[in-house]
Amino acid sequence: MIVEAQGHDGTDAQKIKTDSDGHIQADILSGAGLAAQGYVYNGTSWVKLQRPDTFKTVASGVVANNASATIWTPAAGKTINLMGITVSRPTAGTTKTVSNFQITDNGTVFIDFGVWINAFTLEFSNGGYKLSAADNTLSLKNVAGGGETLCVTAWGYET
Repeated sequence: MIVEAQGHDGTDAQKIKTDSDGHIQADILSGAGLAAQGYVYNGTSWVKLQRPDTFKTVASGVVANNASATIWTPAAGKTINLMGITVSRPTAGTTKTVSNFQITDNGTVFIDFGVWINAFTLEFSNGGYKLSAADNTLSLKNVAGGGETLCVTAWGYET
C-alpha cells in the first residue's frame, strides 16, 4: 500500500510504502529520511513516534478522605494513553510530606505513591500507559488522612 505522509503543517508530502498493517517499508526511505518524518526503528520495523498531544492540568482543591478528583476524561469512545504525570503541592516556600494518594484508571489503582515530599514526576516509555478501556477516566484519589490541595499535570494522547 502507498500512503502520503505530510508534515504537521501540511507541507513536505512524501509517498511512503507500507505493509497491510500500516508499518513503513524501510526499503523506500533511508533511516535518516524516516527519522525526519517522525518515525523510529523499534528493532524490527519503522513506526510512528508517539508524542503527547493532550495536556491536562488540574488544581484539585482539597481532596477529602476517600474522595477523587478527575484529571482527564477522554472524548467519547477514546482511550487515554498516559505518557507522564506530575503531582505537586501549590504552597511555595514550605516542605511537607504528602501521603496516601493514588492515580486511578476508572477507579482501579495503577499508581500508589505512598509518601513523598512536595512533588513528583513519572514518565512512561513505549507509548505510555494505556488505560484499561475506552471512556475510562484518570483520577487522583485521597486514600486516607486529611484533605490536601494538589496540582496535577498529565500528558499523553487519546486513541
